[in-house]
Amino acid sequence: MKKKYLLTLGGLLFLLCAAVLLLCGRNYTVRLGQPYVTDEACRHPELFRVELRGTDSAVALTDTKFANDGLTMSFRWLKQGKSGVEVLYAEEPLLYFRLYAHPFGIITYENYFGDCTGDIVIPVALILYLAAILLALVRRYRANLRRSIYQYRNVMVLGLIIFLSFFCSIRSVSCSPIRGCFTRSTLSWGRSTLSLCWCCRLPLCFRC
Repeated sequence: MKKKYLLTLGGLLFLLCAAVLLLCGRNYTVRLGQPYVTDEACRHPELFRVELRGTDSAVALTDTKFANDGLTMSFRWLKQGKSGVEVLYAEEPLLYFRLYAHPFGIITYENYFGDCTGDIVIPVALILYLAAILLALVRRYRANLRRSIYQYRNVMVLGLIIFLSFFCSIRSVSCSPIRGCFTRSTLSWGRSTLSLCWCCRLPLCFRC
């Protein structure tokens, strides 16, 4: 796989991530379950109340409903800023969290780079790009073996193949709904992959 193809793929995946976040990020849903919603609270869902703190909120509360032993709150982007949300039960504070409204119409939860609607596309795009790099490494390794099996470069490429295979496998499992990665913070994904950013530059380090 040529370097230009990998760079093009990276650009397309970046545009895909941006498009998904811009299209889906204007709305955000928070579901409150255990341990906040107890058996007693399930018997009296009318005692729940959600309030937006501050005089000029950046988000709007569009819907609140109690179903399946959980309280679901839906919010919509209004303008850039941040808003505090307090959940009360029987007039007693139960939970407080912040929602950040970004300039491009995206709402994130608790952190400036926290969860947002559609953010699962980011780790999926990362896995796809690293899988493309892995394919390029495999092709490069096979081409080197045809020329000569006794090369130090072959050891390096084989090590990278094993490492990226393991990394993509772990990330693929952690992205599944079974592991619950849909609630994992986008910020934590960024932190966990910063040390691997050099992998995305591999196509520039050798001829694929």
